[in-house]
Amino acid sequence: MQESIKTEDRNRQEGQAALMLKYKKKTEDLRREMEEKEAEGRQTMDKIEQETRDMERRYKEEIMHKMEVHKESLEAKARDQEEKREADMQRYEELKQQKENDLHKFEYLMS
Repeated sequence: MQESIKTEDRNRQEGQAALMLKYKKKTEDLRREMEEKEAEGRQTMDKIEQETRDMERRYKEEIMHKMEVHKESLEAKARDQEEKREADMQRYEELKQQKENDLHKFEYLMS
């Protein structure tokens, strides 16, 4: 009888040890899976952050390019307006001079 109690006790201890080993393995598997998921999450976040930086850099470059094109356009318009103003002023002076010459001719003819 004592032998059967010892056998039962040993079987129970072995069963408990096997169960503990199973739980320990399951716990390690879950911990490893959790670490892998965390690593994947960090990689995904790093990728998103890099893509965000790239997008912001491209956006900034695009804005700078548009601003430069706009600035060049404004400068070209300003040059065109200045050239037109100078041409108008030159034509005005020519007409003014022609008027004065015509006036002198008229006065000469009238005298």
